[in-house]
Amino acid sequence: MRFSSLIPASAALTAAVFCCSIAAQARPNVKLVLSSSAVVFHDGKPSVVPLPPEGIKRGERLRYTIVASNSGDRAALQFEPVGHIPAGAAFVTNSAFSSIDASVEYTLDGITWSARPTTSVKEPNGRIVKKLADPSNYRAVRWTVTQLGVRQTATFSYEVHVK
Repeated sequence: MRFSSLIPASAALTAAVFCCSIAAQARPNVKLVLSSSAVVFHDGKPSVVPLPPEGIKRGERLRYTIVASNSGDRAALQFEPVGHIPAGAAFVTNSAFSSIDASVEYTLDGITWSARPTTSVKEPNGRIVKKLADPSNYRAVRWTVTQLGVRQTATFSYEVHVK
């Protein structure tokens, strides 16, 4: 299976950038760039390598990296890079990373976001209880950045396991 041909990199990321500026001539200018790499293991240690020409196969890992650069003349305030988890892939637990101070949240449905998503589970006695969701069911990851300074660059990444 050629996973890379199933999900184009451009469709794997949706980014919302919400910026505030005081003066019309002084504004943030945030550019987001998505890239993907393969994660391979040698002697149990992971390393990131370019995607192989044949694509990613079932059972392998893929790392998405979002680079945010502010080339404007004002800090970018309150923006949220969002990385989607493609169909046929599962989020790798604890793989979300940010190079700057940012909170991270996940969604199961694309609507509700939480740092610790829950799901409703029916117990044998018929009672419905909330339990922590399995990270393999996450559909997207979102970072909330309070501020990205002038000429500052930040990196956000996460990994998925191809089912």
